[in-house]
Amino acid sequence: MKIEFTLSELDEVAARLWERFPDARVFAFYGDLGVGKSTLIREMLRQKGVDEAVPSPTFALVQTYRERFHHFDLYRIKDYDEFCRAALDELLYSGTSFVEWPEILEDWVDMVKIKLEYGVENDARVLYLCDDNQR
Repeated sequence: MKIEFTLSELDEVAARLWERFPDARVFAFYGDLGVGKSTLIREMLRQKGVDEAVPSPTFALVQTYRERFHHFDLYRIKDYDEFCRAALDELLYSGTSFVEWPEILEDWVDMVKIKLEYGVENDARVLYLCDDNQR
């Protein structure tokens, strides 16, 4: 599935993702630096009632909101063993997780895979739901 959108339509895209995957436990976000992974996650969290600031967890590795939403940034984690040694695996299924740079989890975790790319226009984006999603 391909969705083309502008940043002003981000709320509609987030709503479509929640509608299509209401019971998803792990959303995996792929895309270049600055493409809008954290921005889309921020909007998805806002739609679930998180009204606090939602920064990218680049240095913290994970930010937790309302004790049930976890936003991971695995850019600096080298493999699944390191992920587990940091006890991040314990949080992964303890609510709904949003994972940026999820490649190290691919062989271990069932995830809704979302790829973001830059569109033709400055604020345009293209979202792809990967073919191997279970829903």
